[in-house]
Amino acid sequence: MAQGGERSNARAPANHGGIMNLGIGLAITRAGQVVAWSPENLRVGTRVVQDLTFDPSRLFSDVEGTTLIAGPGAEVAAQKDGRGVIVREQPVFAARPKYALEPASGVRNRLRNNRGDGAVVGVLGSGGALPTGMTVSGIAEGSVEVLSIAAKNGRPNTKIRINGTPTANVQISFVNTTVVPAVAGQTWTTSVWAQMTAGSMANFTAALTEITTHTTSGVFVNSGGTGFQSTIGDDLRRSTTLQLSGGTIAFVRSLIQLTWSSGAVDITLDISAPQLEQASAATDVQIVGANGFDVTEPGVRSVHALAYDRGDDWMQLSTAFQPAGNYTLAMGHAHRGGEISWLFGHSSISGLQALRGGAANAFLMRSDGTGNQSSFTGSEFTAAATGRAVAIARVAGTGLADGYMNGFGPLAGTLTGAMTPPNAAGINAVGRSVNSFDAPRREYGGVLIDPGNTPVTNEEITLMLRHLAYNEGITL
Repeated sequence: MAQGGERSNARAPANHGGIMNLGIGLAITRAGQVVAWSPENLRVGTRVVQDLTFDPSRLFSDVEGTTLIAGPGAEVAAQKDGRGVIVREQPVFAARPKYALEPASGVRNRLRNNRGDGAVVGVLGSGGALPTGMTVSGIAEGSVEVLSIAAKNGRPNTKIRINGTPTANVQISFVNTTVVPAVAGQTWTTSVWAQMTAGSMANFTAALTEITTHTTSGVFVNSGGTGFQSTIGDDLRRSTTLQLSGGTIAFVRSLIQLTWSSGAVDITLDISAPQLEQASAATDVQIVGANGFDVTEPGVRSVHALAYDRGDDWMQLSTAFQPAGNYTLAMGHAHRGGEISWLFGHSSISGLQALRGGAANAFLMRSDGTGNQSSFTGSEFTAAATGRAVAIARVAGTGLADGYMNGFGPLAGTLTGAMTPPNAAGINAVGRSVNSFDAPRREYGGVLIDPGNTPVTNEEITLMLRHLAYNEGITL
């Protein structure tokens, strides 16, 4: 799934050309002992190995690599490998990707903030503030008060009093109209714990959870809602599911609506953990920080990623990867089908490239940026085209690459021209493309190998697949 949640492409092959039993285990056995494996184990013989896998302890806010990033949402200026050597950097602040923390199950909640960040107790306009991204419309600002921001039953919670005379239906919106992309035909679900804890529904005729749809400029298209007035005094999770229809739909929004009749109102509501996801029913709640890059799910381990903005974000390798002949490329990434994602490449578009996407959802290797290429298509690649994936290509001997995707492989490519030797320009960039890694696309790290006098073995391919898949949250 590309938007609203990325689930693991969990299919377990029995045996594909010697690549077998690909679980998420990361250990190898040496002399009867089980030891941790990492890409650093690939440094044997005369190999050149560029380890781009990462965690927060390897990411820095300065290109010198002296100051660790502050946390999720921070721009990444440099990355070190397991030896402490800087392997990539981006001196231009605006072009830096951001560090993201997300559940291994994938990001489903598309709201930017349901953690309550930014909320301040008090009357709006007089010191009080709603959580960042939340708004209340249909009544004057001074008629809305944040009474409490204390957690409720383990969930972030905002207690809101609405006291005054509305001018229209009162809407508590969790995101504005041009934040969450969507298109006709998709099915979306909004959910939230909502409970009236004081006051009454006097002069309101209905309470609903709603999904509204909007054009590229935010103009309302249509909506769907589910009433909960009969149980509004209960601490329950409310939800609405809507299949989107309308050719002009570009965004979705989620909200609670209190339908007003006339006269003054006074109601206090607890609002906990709203969620908006592309799904046919509400799933386990995910907690999202105000910047959208800090996502956690209770009971689910977290994984680390770099998020690119689709515009100008990219990182340059500190040392260009310039294999003389054979080579292996591996990356964990999230991809949305139908568009090209440039995984590895050259800033001048002249050197060795590895790309995902296009009409056939292919995994494409180009040795010189133009006519010499090897492409892989088929059901294995199509299945992983719109979600998280680990892609590996190994080029050896005749120049025809073999490919691996989420545990499937080796899969023969279709060769045009020659893959070896690659263009001397090699690879000096990651994510260098205007349509690469747009949200919810992410990068989870990669490995570049010039094998030198030690060819990359099937066992090492297996270990790289396991390692990258675990780092990405994929079950093979």
